[in-house]
Amino acid sequence: MADKSSVKSIVFVSPSGTGKTAIANSLFHLAGTVPDDQKVFPFEPEEIQHKMSLNTEVGLLGFKDSRINVIDTPGSSNFFAETRKSIFVADSAVMIIEANPAIKIHTDTLWGNLDEFRKPRIIFVNKIDDENADFMKSVEDHAKTIGFTPLLMQLPMSVGGKLAGIVDLLSMKSYTYKNFRTAVEGEIPKEMAQTASDLRKKLVESVAECDDALLEKYLDGKEPSADDLVSAMKKGIATMKIFPVLCGSAAKGLGLTNLLDFISASLPAYDRSGTTELSDLSGAKVKRGLSPSEPFAGLVFKSFIDPFSGKVSIMKIISGTLASDGTVLNANRGTKEKYTQVVNLLGKKHIPVNPAVSGDIVAIVKLKDTHTGDTLCDEKNPVKCDFIREERPVMVVSLLPKTKVDDEKIMASLSKLQEEDPSLQVRRDETTKELLFSGAGQLHVDISLEKLRRKFGVNVDVTIPKVPYKETIKTATKMEGKYKKQSGGKGQYGHVWIELSPLPRGKGFEFVDTLFGGSIPKNYVPSVEKGIRETMVAGELAGFPVVDIKVNLYDGSYHEVDSSDMAFKIAGSMAFKKAFEVCHPVILEPVDEIAVYIPDEFTGDIIGDINSRRGRILGVETSGKKQVIKALVPMAELLSYATDLHSITQGRGSFTMSFSHFDEVPAHLREKIIEANKKAKVEKEE
Repeated sequence: MADKSSVKSIVFVSPSGTGKTAIANSLFHLAGTVPDDQKVFPFEPEEIQHKMSLNTEVGLLGFKDSRINVIDTPGSSNFFAETRKSIFVADSAVMIIEANPAIKIHTDTLWGNLDEFRKPRIIFVNKIDDENADFMKSVEDHAKTIGFTPLLMQLPMSVGGKLAGIVDLLSMKSYTYKNFRTAVEGEIPKEMAQTASDLRKKLVESVAECDDALLEKYLDGKEPSADDLVSAMKKGIATMKIFPVLCGSAAKGLGLTNLLDFISASLPAYDRSGTTELSDLSGAKVKRGLSPSEPFAGLVFKSFIDPFSGKVSIMKIISGTLASDGTVLNANRGTKEKYTQVVNLLGKKHIPVNPAVSGDIVAIVKLKDTHTGDTLCDEKNPVKCDFIREERPVMVVSLLPKTKVDDEKIMASLSKLQEEDPSLQVRRDETTKELLFSGAGQLHVDISLEKLRRKFGVNVDVTIPKVPYKETIKTATKMEGKYKKQSGGKGQYGHVWIELSPLPRGKGFEFVDTLFGGSIPKNYVPSVEKGIRETMVAGELAGFPVVDIKVNLYDGSYHEVDSSDMAFKIAGSMAFKKAFEVCHPVILEPVDEIAVYIPDEFTGDIIGDINSRRGRILGVETSGKKQVIKALVPMAELLSYATDLHSITQGRGSFTMSFSHFDEVPAHLREKIIEANKKAKVEKEE
C-alpha cells in the first residue's frame, strides 16, 4: 500500500443501471487489489439476487502514491439515505452517467446531494459502446438538466465507423485497448483532429481560469505546460470551479485505466493540514485540526450485522490517530467503548491496520453501545461531529408475525435491522395496536423484510395499516347514570350526574368535579373517572377511542351501606355512554401535511391527484430545479401514495409527510367506516 500521507475517499454515485458498481470493481482489478475473477461489491445476498447495490460498501485500494477508499452506493431512491451518508463523509465523488441521451431518473437528485455537501466531483460517461450512444448529446442534455458546465477531458474515438478507444484532450493522444488493463497510446485520427483541437482550447481556457498565475500566463499568449494544467485542474476540481468529463465502457474495458489515473492524480486527498468545526459536549462550536497529531475523533456513518463477526461499525477518522486496540469515548452517549482491533475494509473482507489516521475509513467490530451517527473520540478531548438528519420514511405497512416463535423474536430482530439502517422506523400504534414498519418505498420495505427473514429467521405477514380513527362529540349535554342492584345481601348503589362537553382539537380529556355539599363522598370520585376513561377506549359510534371531551361530575347520591367503588365506576360509565349518544358524535381522522417534490411538468397532475384525495393545497413553491407542493391530506388517502407518486411522475417525484391534526370525517364516509368496523368485528368473533 502507498504511504499513509495520502488518502482519499471517493464516493461513486449514479442511478441504478448505469454500471457504477462494475466500474468500481474494475478499479480494484486494475490496482491489483483482487484477482480479475473476484468482485469486491456487492456482497449481500439481497444485492446479488436483485442485481443492484442496496447498501453502502467500502473497499481500500493502493495505486501509485494514493490510498483510495472506494465507496459504492445504492442507485435506487429507496436507499438514498445510505447514499447521502456516503456522500457526507467522502472527500470527492465520481458521478456516472450513460452515453445514451435519455437521462435516468434521480440523476438530478444525486447531483443536488453532491452540491448540498459541497463535494468536488468528476463525471464518467459510461456505455459509449452502446448502439444508441451519443456522447456529445448526452453530456449536453445532462449538463442542461442538472445545471453544470461540463469540462470535456476525453472523447470516444471511432475508426472506420467503429468504436476503437478514446481521445485524451489534455495529452492530445489516442488510447486503444488490448484489454481493460492495457491502453496503447497513439495519434489522434485525422478526421477527429480539428474537433479535438477546438475542444482542447476550451479545456485550456477553463483550466487556466482556476489559477490566477496561469491565467495571466495564458493571456500573455504563452502555452501552459502539462504540469501547469494538471496543477490548476486540481485546484479547480477541489473548489468546484470545474467538472471534468471522462468517458469509457465498463463492459468493453475502455477508459478505465485513464479513470483510475485521473482519480489518483487529480481528485483531492483528505486535507490533513486543514481544520473543521465540531461541537463540545455542551454544544458549543470548536475548531479541530485534521492532522494525525490532533486528539482522536471519528464519525460512525454506517453499521451492519455480520453473521460471523457481529456488529460492524464503519467510521471516517476526522482527526488524530487510532491504535489497533484501546478505549474511546462515545460522545453522543457518554459511554466508554473498549475495542481490540481496527480494520480496513475490502468489501466483506477485513484487513487489520495499525495505526489508522485522520482521513482513513476503518471498521471496528463488536462495539456495545455505538450506533450510526455517533462520534467516537479521545476521552480527554471529547467532541461531537455533525451528521445528517434521517428523513421520516413514507411507506408504512403492518407486520404480523406468522408463528409464536416469530412473535418472540421480532422486536429484537427489528432493532438489529434498524441498527443497520436507521432510516427504517418501527412503532406500535396506540390506537390500532398494530406493529407498523416504515421505509422509503416499496422496494426498501421488501428488501428489509427479506433481510429480516434471512438474517434473523423471522417471518411475517404484511398488510396495509388500519387508519387510527378516533371519536368525539360536537355538542354538550347533562346526563344521569344510576347503578342500583339488590340481590338479597349487600347491594350496589352508585348515582352520578355529569356534564359532557367538547374540547378543542388535540386537547384530549379533562375531568373535573364541582360537587357541592357532600352529594358523593370524595373517595368515590376517582372511580367515576376510571369508569369513564375505560369506556372512552372504545367509543359507542364505531369502537374507536374517544378524545377531546370534558366531563364535569357535578351531582349524584350515595348509600351508606350499598355504595362502592365498583358501583360508582359503573354509574360513571352508564352516564357517559348515554350522554355520548346525544352529543352528535363524529369520527375523526388523522390528517398529514405533505411536501411533494416534483419536476415542473408534473405540477398539474399532482395537484389534481391531491384534490382527488380530499387534499387541500397549501401552496406551491420552487426549490432548486423542482416544484414543491405543500398540502394537507387525510392519512386514509395516503396509504399507497409512495407507489402512486412514483407511477404519476415516472419515478421522478418524492415527498415527505408528517402528522398535522385530526379532522372530522365527512358524513358519507363516516357510515362506510362504521359499517366496515362492524363487519370486521363480526368476522373476528366468528
